[in-house]
Amino acid sequence: MLIEPLITIIQKAIVAHRAVGITLDGGKVMEIYPHRVTIIEGRLSLVGESCRQGALAYYSIEIIDKVVELEEISYRPNYTNLEVDGMISLVRRLSGNEHRLVVKFNHDAMINGPLPLLTPPYHHFVSPNTVFNLHGEMIWSATVELSDRLCSWLITMKDQIEILGTDEIRNSYYQQCKSLSGYRHIEGKKAS
Repeated sequence: MLIEPLITIIQKAIVAHRAVGITLDGGKVMEIYPHRVTIIEGRLSLVGESCRQGALAYYSIEIIDKVVELEEISYRPNYTNLEVDGMISLVRRLSGNEHRLVVKFNHDAMINGPLPLLTPPYHHFVSPNTVFNLHGEMIWSATVELSDRLCSWLITMKDQIEILGTDEIRNSYYQQCKSLSGYRHIEGKKAS
C-alpha cells in the first residue's frame, strides 16, 4: 500500500486538530489523536494519543492499512508538543539511536545560492542550533535519528556541506549514504 495517501490524511487531521481512525495490518482498529509523523527507530511513524486510553504511542506507517479522519470525535489532547518531543527523544535514547549531527556549510555555498532547507519533512530535530564561524561558514547542529531519509536529505547538499560530528556519526552517515547512492568519501574528509 502507498504510504503517501495515509500521510496526507494524517497531516490534514493534525492541522485540523482532529482524531483519526487507523486500521492496522492485523485488522485492529484504533482512534488516535495524531501529533506528528516522524522517523522513530528508522521507520516513518505516526505519533499520537489513544483517544480511549489517553496514552502516547507511536505506530510505524508500514503497519497501517487505512486512515480516516474522524470529524465526529471531539478529543482534547492530554500532551503538549514539548511532552511529545520528550517521548520521541526518550524512545531514541532507549534504542541507542539518538545522535548529535554537526554540519558545516561551506562559504561558497553561503554566497552562491539559497540556503538548503534545514527542516526536511518527517524529521524530528532536538535542540537545533546555528552559528557562523570567522570564515563566514554556517555551522548547524541538532540531535537526530540516523536513517536513510536523513542521509538522502544530506546527500542533496553534498557539495555544500562537511559533516563535523563525531567519527561514529560521520562513519554511520557515509556507510548509509554509500548503500543508498554509491556516495564516496576519503578518510572522513569532506565528501566529494
